[in-house]
Amino acid sequence: MLPHRRDFFGGKALHVALWWGRPLFVLQWLVDDGAPVNEKDSRGRTTMYFAARGGRLSVVQWLVDDGAQVDAIGWEGGTALHWAAEGGHLSMMQWLVDMGAQLDDGTGFGITALRRAAGGGHLSVVRWLVDKGARVDQEGERGAPALHCAAKRGHLSVVQWLVDKGARVDVKDGAGDTALHCAATEGHLSVVQCLVEKGAEVDAMYWIHGTALHCAAKRGHLSVVQWLADKGARVDNAGDDQGNTALHYALINREWNTVKFLLSSHYNSSHAQQTDVFAALFAAAKTDRDDVIQLLHDYGVDLQYTNAQGRTALHEAAACGATNCVNLLLDRAADVHRADHLGTTPAIEAVRGGHVDVLLRLLGAGASASDCNRVGRSALHYAAESAYADAMDMLLTNGADVNCCDKRGWTPLHCAAAAGHERIVIFLIKKGGEMNAETIAGKTALVLAVERGHADVMKFLMNYGASISEGLPVIVDGDTQFVSGATPNPNLNEADWLIDPSDVQLNIEPGLTGIKIVEGTWLGTPIEVKKRIKCEKTKNFVEELHRWSNLNHPHVVKLFGVCYAGEPFFVYERAVNGSLRKYCGNPENKPKLWDKLYEAALGLQYLHDRNIVHGVLCCESVVVAANGVAKLRNFGGDADDNAYYCYLEDSKAVPCSADWTAPEVLSRFPLSFESDVFAFGMCIVEAFKDINPWGYISGGSAAIIEAIRAGKLPAKPDEMS
Repeated sequence: MLPHRRDFFGGKALHVALWWGRPLFVLQWLVDDGAPVNEKDSRGRTTMYFAARGGRLSVVQWLVDDGAQVDAIGWEGGTALHWAAEGGHLSMMQWLVDMGAQLDDGTGFGITALRRAAGGGHLSVVRWLVDKGARVDQEGERGAPALHCAAKRGHLSVVQWLVDKGARVDVKDGAGDTALHCAATEGHLSVVQCLVEKGAEVDAMYWIHGTALHCAAKRGHLSVVQWLADKGARVDNAGDDQGNTALHYALINREWNTVKFLLSSHYNSSHAQQTDVFAALFAAAKTDRDDVIQLLHDYGVDLQYTNAQGRTALHEAAACGATNCVNLLLDRAADVHRADHLGTTPAIEAVRGGHVDVLLRLLGAGASASDCNRVGRSALHYAAESAYADAMDMLLTNGADVNCCDKRGWTPLHCAAAAGHERIVIFLIKKGGEMNAETIAGKTALVLAVERGHADVMKFLMNYGASISEGLPVIVDGDTQFVSGATPNPNLNEADWLIDPSDVQLNIEPGLTGIKIVEGTWLGTPIEVKKRIKCEKTKNFVEELHRWSNLNHPHVVKLFGVCYAGEPFFVYERAVNGSLRKYCGNPENKPKLWDKLYEAALGLQYLHDRNIVHGVLCCESVVVAANGVAKLRNFGGDADDNAYYCYLEDSKAVPCSADWTAPEVLSRFPLSFESDVFAFGMCIVEAFKDINPWGYISGGSAAIIEAIRAGKLPAKPDEMS
């Protein structure tokens, strides 16, 4: 490696040689060849950093003799003295101080040698620094006192010595926590005991995470929780600034030993927070902790409790396949027939999760195989949609109707055909499924299979004698053809929409494969194209062309045409101003936000008037064209069609979390006009927050789903009156 060339990590030869501990004569040769001793690598690390951290006093002395700065500030705002302190290299520190290094130079980062030494557990270095005048309670803008550093790392001897030297046990750092919080969070029981004995307040409140008990419970440090409780820490109804108790934190992190301790030792049904008790019931049901449910039952907790959505612990256990909890709850007379507010029974939940053993137990306890939810879907619909053959056989054996219809007129056969499950289609027909039954929209199983490009299902149904609609396009070897003797839809002249491939220029980088959404130009006009991939189960190309070609609205992305260059693709307008979030990221555009949202609402109303559900509304699916007009893209399908996703669907625009999803859709209800309106409301919140509607909350997507199902809404931005 040449002396002046940087390596992969941004270091030059001298840095690399120091990192690997090369002998002094190698370092001398590099310096003689021109390597600068004061240069930093790309991370801001100096040559003194590498030498000091490695404890090489002779190298540090040699670097200083060659002109290296004793107090040069490098990575993380540290100097050589700081890194020597962290490593416990006392003789090096003594030499550096003799050479003028500053003991308490916080360098603007809150970093001191004392903090580094305390965090490293080097008591002899800590003593020497304090003897030299280092202040035990010094705190930088971004740092904590030395006591916090030692407590967090569990260095008991350092903690004891610092307190004896006057370090205050109740002082808080910039984040609002004390040394006790630090020790409790990391589970250092001996340090916790020492700090409390030295006067730390057991119930001191930390501004985010509550008391030390909250911190220990959240991490599942049972011994610390037990000791703090014995010392008088409030464990019953003591909440943090959000009202959450220690039991709450133990629950959301599934620290079951801590949960059981808090319940058995310090909670009973007369004074525990009911929200925590029932949260424990539901959390235990989801994770198959029948021991926790038994403990709650022994306290007299009602195992039949229903939450705000009408759900019971049996619903949760069935949905998660928690067999032990299902058995326990049924033994305690749980109601197998109780439906939640969406009409979902435990049996339906078991089928949706594919938990056949749970379904068998529920049916044996008297559950009905024919119950339907509020949109008329039975367990058999969900089993057919997900290809759970064993569950279907079990349901039909127990009296399920093979031709039952939901409110859209869909039978289980429609669900299987739309999902492309040939084996399930064959199974249902053999069990008496009506092959030519039509949905309310007039679609047969064959039509649904064709629309989604499921050639195997289409071929079977046609060979089995399914009725063929006039002008029905079919898929042969991945390409669109029309049934012999049938004619295309007379209202659509495909030739009118054809674009010459030579007029289209696509911006595809060499070597990239699997790209579906591509930008480019058509006759100088900015465009995007959606390329069709043969191996994908996509909706029929001609059907989508027919749908999109009939749309003409100033607030819906405009289709220019279709192009056949190998595989067919749509050519449509590209909104050069990007998504709504990107557009409003410019402060100059912020005052126009309500206008853009109104324009998007007009586009959504237009789609709904034409029986089209958008399905994936968020700020990424609202784009702003060159003329500043907001438009919708990535819209979905028929209002009666749960599985109808647009050929244009852009993975970048599909929400990666549940933030925009209506409660009923989370329960696998069909997309609807109502779910679009819910998503649009979340889109408004997102636009003003400039982050996902729910922001960053503890628990991530799981917590968001729970909140939505509970009927909660994200915090309203100040701009929304």
